[in-house]
Amino acid sequence: MADVAYSINDFIKSFPKAGARPNLFAVSIEGKGQQYFQNVPTFAPEHFLLCQTASLPATDLGNIPVSFMGRQIKLPGTRTFGNLSLSFYNDEDMSIRVAFEEWAHDIQNFANVFGNKVEINADSEIISTIYVTQLGKKGNQLRRYKFNTAFPVNVGDIALSYGDTDTIESFTVEMAYQYYEIEKTATRGLKDE
Repeated sequence: MADVAYSINDFIKSFPKAGARPNLFAVSIEGKGQQYFQNVPTFAPEHFLLCQTASLPATDLGNIPVSFMGRQIKLPGTRTFGNLSLSFYNDEDMSIRVAFEEWAHDIQNFANVFGNKVEINADSEIISTIYVTQLGKKGNQLRRYKFNTAFPVNVGDIALSYGDTDTIESFTVEMAYQYYEIEKTATRGLKDE
């Protein structure tokens, strides 16, 4: 086996564009869920300015163990999709939080068991498409994920404390969705045909 030389220059050559940065991203929304954000002064459908964190989704394929002559053979299973987690800064008007709370309330009222909006067909008032886009250092789109038929399933708590100073409140929203697609940007797209 030949000796492998490791040097800083070899490492730098592996990063010709100096790596993707986790702080360069955008989150946007399309569809009927936009109605809940009409009173948010900083809201524009093409971007949530006060979105603090988002995640690019994991790909999770299950496997099916099958016994064969004392051995376990693994066969590909079913794809599952976890929730999309988004965190937002909370301004004093609390408009983004109020919008998500109203959206969740329209899906399931606090005390009313009838009359809730649980349909997720194309005409549903409760679903939207959420986009999470990884941006390059020049503002170009590196990778864009499209989360189809999305709606909030959890509007997270905000911890209050006399001891917290010099901080801004934030909260997390968990969005359920049916599946995601990857749109063609600077990288290849990935969609069902």
